[in-house]
Amino acid sequence: MKRLYSENSYLDEFQAKIEKCIPGKIGWEIYLSESAFYPESGGQPADHGSINGIPVLDVVDSNEGPVHVIERCDFSVGQVVTGRIDWVRRFDHMQHHTAQHILSRAFIETSGADTVSFHLGEESVTIDLSVEKLADSRLDETETLANKIAVDNLPVRVYNVDSSHQKRLPVRKPSARKDGIRIVEIDKWDYSPCGGTHCRSTGEIGLLKITRLERVRQLLRVHFCCGNRALLNFRSKSVLVNSLARQLSCGEADLLDNLKQQMENSGNLAKKYRKLREKMAAATSERLTGQAQDLGEFRAVVELVEDSDLGELNRLASNLLGSGSADIVLLASQTPSPGVVFARINDTRLPDMRCILRETRDMFQGKGGGSPDRVQAGGTDSSGLLPTLERAKELIIEKSS
Repeated sequence: MKRLYSENSYLDEFQAKIEKCIPGKIGWEIYLSESAFYPESGGQPADHGSINGIPVLDVVDSNEGPVHVIERCDFSVGQVVTGRIDWVRRFDHMQHHTAQHILSRAFIETSGADTVSFHLGEESVTIDLSVEKLADSRLDETETLANKIAVDNLPVRVYNVDSSHQKRLPVRKPSARKDGIRIVEIDKWDYSPCGGTHCRSTGEIGLLKITRLERVRQLLRVHFCCGNRALLNFRSKSVLVNSLARQLSCGEADLLDNLKQQMENSGNLAKKYRKLREKMAAATSERLTGQAQDLGEFRAVVELVEDSDLGELNRLASNLLGSGSADIVLLASQTPSPGVVFARINDTRLPDMRCILRETRDMFQGKGGGSPDRVQAGGTDSSGLLPTLERAKELIIEKSS
């Protein structure tokens, strides 16, 4: 079966005979006498397109050549059909695969870092390097060199060699094959055995931009983009920068300093807010100390507290129990979201707080848990909090021994 994409990456329409058409796991699997559809391989996704207008959902490689996965089969064996490649997708893959060769060679030249793997996805394009980190200056140097190669518009040649010829070429990662080794050469600058689709010249990739880095095991993963993806990436960042500059009433050059000042101001306000909350909590604790009520032979504080999250309710419960003001604390708050904290001193005569929560949580649509001495739960029905506190009081009296 002739792989037309291997000879001409720019072929976006072709005709071929149906050789086989069989049901697959998804739709039908079509085998053609020849095909320009690239099957997923070597980190590059499969081409999409259509055969006689029927969408090609996927292309999988096999010993018999590319297998075309389509929704339905309206064909018969021997029928001549027309295949059309989704050119926008194909050219994006050609640009990024060519850019990967350029960038991989550039990292070798500037850093001695080899490319271990390559992945071309719809959202992200990456190479994994054989190093754990690189200095920012080295990354800038590599990016600059890669873009120079693009601007120089070097020709990209594709040809087949055998293993003896391959040994005479400075290939980045030699192929283990004996013959039929497909070499992608960027005009005496980079040589790489590769079966993917590529541009005719380096200038066709447009701008190449490294977008971010991440550590993956002992490797450095480099995210990059080129061509239209680079334009879209720059456009989204430009919109973001301009929006931030308008919000802060400053120019782009002053944006970082203004953001740092805003963060410092926000931090100072947060400190003041925490101190105010601590004062309010202390005042609430002092107020509730004198409001303990008798539940049988134990003293209890039962209160619907204003504007307190579960963390603040827990701190308040600890203060009240720790001061000896109460043996039992039943607290609830409606804001910022409905929630309760039930706590007790360590006294086996008192009921397990988990039992109290289990029998009351449906009253405020609550979910949570804890230990025999303390439980907490968040809910959705604030109107059920007061009845919850009343029922919890009743249960403690009933269950106390």
